Amino acid sequence: MAENLSYDQVKIVTADFGAFSIMSRTPVETIKAILGRIGVEYSEGLHKDAYVMAFYQALVDDPNLIIKMLPGDMIDLVMDIWENDQLEMDEMSWNYVEYLRIFGLASSGIPDYDINGKKQKVLYRITESRDRFYFLFKSRKSRNLIKRYSHWDKLIAGSMFYYGVIDMEVFHNIFIKVSKYAISFDDFFSYIKCRSSLWSFGAILMSGSGKHMYFQNYEVENPDLILLYMREHRKLRHKKITVDQLLYIADSGGIDNRWKGVSEFGDLLIDDMDMDYMQVTVLLQKLVKMIRNSASYDSVMNEMKKLDIRSERQEEKMRQVVRNLFYHIPVFEYKGFSRSEFEKLSHEKQLKNREKLFTIIEGGKE
Repeated sequence: MAENLSYDQVKIVTADFGAFSIMSRTPVETIKAILGRIGVEYSEGLHKDAYVMAFYQALVDDPNLIIKMLPGDMIDLVMDIWENDQLEMDEMSWNYVEYLRIFGLASSGIPDYDINGKKQKVLYRITESRDRFYFLFKSRKSRNLIKRYSHWDKLIAGSMFYYGVIDMEVFHNIFIKVSKYAISFDDFFSYIKCRSSLWSFGAILMSGSGKHMYFQNYEVENPDLILLYMREHRKLRHKKITVDQLLYIADSGGIDNRWKGVSEFGDLLIDDMDMDYMQVTVLLQKLVKMIRNSASYDSVMNEMKKLDIRSERQEEKMRQVVRNLFYHIPVFEYKGFSRSEFEKLSHEKQLKNREKLFTIIEGGKE
């Protein structure tokens, strides 16, 4: 379904101030959090300008930090601001500008008026930042790096829609296999620290003892409980997810339409029950989240019983659809396996254990 996007005509103006000036508008706690993510040590109780200068200097010393921290879409917007005098901006682009300001790359300005007297929004291009980073962002090496990081972001996002919560060292080993890139644990952890503040799907989680680090999907309702469940299945290895599956689910917002029950869910509610597309999408997202978080079958069914069921045929069809969703959507507790897959694995394990109970003694009558 096509989205109705609203665009603003924006005038680009060269600012008469530098990067440090607009970076200083950022709350000090945000700057300190960024310093922690990029590994810059600092003392508490200093003047705000000291923290801003430390961040500013880190970008001067290592310009590639920006490529490591900002997604490609934001860098593309910076290049558009630097190369044009007029732009069309949607709501997402305006959200990006708030992050670009933190890095001293661009800033929104006071509205101006065009030759017809019409009010026009303004963006400031920062000459200092353009002179420092323009050719870096434009280089083939940087474009390849930006492309690689975008691919990594999707692999990580897709993984978290399957696993929910995962030990960082285990995740590192899985990531090497799916990305086919030999990255050290320190570099992998540094990458996640730098990128995760802009991710909408997950964050770093530290155990109470401080001995273990995890990465957690924001859809996990109770990480301590999920970790407890996972310890009960400690011998169960995380499911191997293909790159195609990871990219697909990352692009589709966490739901794979190829999972059994998903398409049937839409057909039933939209075509058979005349429900609105957005209502169906919101309900499906809610049910998927419940199932991932080990909700019971009855609690999932109770959500569906709130709908206007018009016939026994619809009710039976609804039960079948929910049953398919319940057994074929990956469950965080089962480390990316669905209930159907987990039951199959458990059954196979029981058969192997049963075989070990019997010993075949060779020999016979002489």
